[in-house]
Amino acid sequence: MSQPTAVFDCTTVVFDLGNVLIGWDPRRLYRRIIPDDQALRQFLETVCTPEWHDRQDRGGSCADATAELVAAYPQRVEWIEAFYSRWWEMFEPMPASVDVLRELRSAGTRLLALTNWPREMFVEARDRYPFLRDFEGIVVSGEEGVAKPDSAIFRMLLDRYDVDPQQAVYIDDKPEHVATASGLGLTAYRFSTVDQLRRDLRTVGLPVDADVTIRSGEPGDLPQLTDIYNHYVGTTAATFDVQPFAVEQRREWLRHYSENGRHRLLVAATVDGHLLGYATSSPLRSKPAYDTSVEVTVYLGADARGRGVGSMLYQELFAALASEDVHRGYAAVALPNDASVALHRRFGFVDVGVMTEVGRKFDQWWDVLWLERPLP
Repeated sequence: MSQPTAVFDCTTVVFDLGNVLIGWDPRRLYRRIIPDDQALRQFLETVCTPEWHDRQDRGGSCADATAELVAAYPQRVEWIEAFYSRWWEMFEPMPASVDVLRELRSAGTRLLALTNWPREMFVEARDRYPFLRDFEGIVVSGEEGVAKPDSAIFRMLLDRYDVDPQQAVYIDDKPEHVATASGLGLTAYRFSTVDQLRRDLRTVGLPVDADVTIRSGEPGDLPQLTDIYNHYVGTTAATFDVQPFAVEQRREWLRHYSENGRHRLLVAATVDGHLLGYATSSPLRSKPAYDTSVEVTVYLGADARGRGVGSMLYQELFAALASEDVHRGYAAVALPNDASVALHRRFGFVDVGVMTEVGRKFDQWWDVLWLERPLP
């Protein structure tokens, strides 16, 4: 990652797409097709390999590449054909990253994109992802016949859109792509988390909110966590607890979470340690067969609403769960709660049912909507 020594006149931000603005991983699809982890890994390492897919990123035909593999591995026809026929099942939304894009656009920053993507598959992407319209231009490897990290495709973008590298920032999740961009004179950052992205952009003087850090919850956070939760206990039906908690009463709850594993607690904190909110992944039910399902939730302080903090928390929570043995995420929303329903749908949750009049609080009955999404 190249670090500027001072703020410069940044006029343009160039984004990679995959795993910066849209999550992409073939394992998301193939975990549904190949339940055995070893067989899945072997298939992606020896049949539908990154090198094979790279040919399509460089302009090769997806249909021809599929036919070639089917001929070589006739016993794996269904698995091979799924790679491009079920292509969209490899993706997941990254709304908090898209929020950064929209913030830059609102500020008048010039936006471009440079992506490795098969030509045939990108046609539908433009319809599936409305935020792609926010870009002045997008250079797609499959349309150009050359792919990152080759410097030629970077030069295409710079020449086509008359970009001065000394006034541009490049964002990508791949270190070799970042290195190429840096070598051409762009200020280049490797994407890791959305809060780090915001700090990187702020470093070069771009007008984004960069005052929030997402991190694991700690014992010292418990008083603030309790205050945030008690607000919902006392004033809303977002939780069906009806009596506020003392800090000591919440210590056992805090012990349920760790920095690894299925059950996480992430907090959104300002630089001075003030907590804006938190998100959790918790056991869905106690019986062992439920272990690979989690219930997720997010609670925000009053001063965090409208800042995209809920999206930042969820994006990092789901990224943290990506390496864990988790199959499904569930959320329960007491109705009506339009903001919570909208947040979950942004992250790909779908409605699975409503429990009517399942809770009684504030002398009235409440319905609860259950939502579900695959994990990771």
